[in-house]
Amino acid sequence: MWMRVCAQMAAVFFLAVTCLAQTTPGEHRQATSASPPVLRMVVAGGARPAASPVAAGTLYGSGTGLNGSNSSIFSIASYSSNPVATPLAAFPGILFDIGIDPTTLELYVLDGNSNLWLVDLAALKATLIGTGASGANALVFDAAGQAYEWGSDGFLYAVDKFSGIATAIGDTGYSSAGDLAFDLDGTLYGTASNGDLIRIDPDTAAATFIGQTGFGDFFGLAIDATGTLYGARGSQTAMVSKIYRINKTNGTSSLVGSIANDDDSVSGLALVTGGSTSGNCIRNATTACLVGSRFQVSATFNNSSTSGNATVMSFSGTRAESDESVFLYFTDSSNFEMGLKILNACALNSRYWVFIGGLTNQGWKVNILDTSTGHHVTYQNALNHLTSTTADTTGGLPCP
Repeated sequence: MWMRVCAQMAAVFFLAVTCLAQTTPGEHRQATSASPPVLRMVVAGGARPAASPVAAGTLYGSGTGLNGSNSSIFSIASYSSNPVATPLAAFPGILFDIGIDPTTLELYVLDGNSNLWLVDLAALKATLIGTGASGANALVFDAAGQAYEWGSDGFLYAVDKFSGIATAIGDTGYSSAGDLAFDLDGTLYGTASNGDLIRIDPDTAAATFIGQTGFGDFFGLAIDATGTLYGARGSQTAMVSKIYRINKTNGTSSLVGSIANDDDSVSGLALVTGGSTSGNCIRNATTACLVGSRFQVSATFNNSSTSGNATVMSFSGTRAESDESVFLYFTDSSNFEMGLKILNACALNSRYWVFIGGLTNQGWKVNILDTSTGHHVTYQNALNHLTSTTADTTGGLPCP
C-alpha cells in the first residue's frame, strides 16, 4: 500500500492473466497449512455478479505480496490482545488494500494496478470490476455502501462499486500511507505517509490534522464495535506485521502485538461491525432499519443495461418505511419495484418472518443484517425471472 516500481506493477497484471489462463472454471487448488488456495480470476461480463458474504465483526486483512509474489487474504482472531492470522485465500500479485461493503457484506480488494476486485471466499473466485483511481492504495466503504479510494496523489475519490470508475472529490493535502476507516458515527479517518492521523470530510476531501502516530507505514486501519481504531504496519520485503491501537483524539499509537501465523506482511484491514446491541442500523437513502432498527435492509439490482442500489421510495415527501416494512425502487422514483416486511414471530417459532414481493423481472438481491448478532441473510431473484413472493418463516432470522 505504498509506491512501488513499475516492474512490480506489471507483475500483478502478468500474474492475474496467467492465473486466468491456467485455471479452469470450477477448479480450486487444495489448501494446506502453509499455502492457502489461490483465487480463480475472472473478468465481470454483463451484470455484476454477487459474492458470498463475509462475517460481520470479523477483522480481515490483506497481505502485500512479498517481493511481487502472491498476496494473501486472511482473518485475524484476538486482534485486541493476541492477534493470530488464519490464511483464507491467495491473490496472484500485489494487494494494496481490502474493503467490505457493509450493506452486502461483500469483500473487495484493490491491487497494485488500481484494479478493484470482488472476492468470493466461499467460491474461491475474484471478479475484476474495473480500474479505479490511478495510484490509489486505500479502499473503504461507508455505511451506505459507497466506496472511496485515496492514494499517493492525496486526492480522495468516490468509486462506483459496480464499474470501478473513480470520481475525484478533492485534494486532502496528504499522501496516503495506505488505508481509511469510517467510525461508528460516520467520521472518516486516514493515516498519511508522514505518520499523521487525519480526519477527512468525505463530501469535500478537506482534511483535519489530529496528531502523529509515530509511524509512516500504517498500511491498514479498522474500527470495531467498541469504536477503537486499530492500525497495522507491514513491509513488502519482510514478514513483519504488527497491530496497534491508535488514539483518535491525539493520534498516538500503542502496540498490541505481532500478528502470529501471518506469512505475508499486512497491507490492509477491514471490519464491519455486527453490533452488540440492537439499534445501530444507519438509515439512509438505500438502507432501511426495521423492527426497532435491529435489522438493516438493503438491496441491489441488475438488468440488461445497468445495475445499482435499490432506493427507499417516498410518497408525497414521506419515506415509505414503517417499523416492519419498506418499499423500494430501482431507477425511477415513481416506479415501485419491490416491497419487504419483517415480522416478529419469536413467540410462535423463535423466528423473525421475512416476506418479499415485487412487480419486476429484473435481477435483485436483498441483504438483511441483524445488527444485534451480526447474522446476515440474502434473498435473490435472477434476471429475466418474474419475481415471486418470498415467505421465509422457518429459517433466515433466528430469535432472540
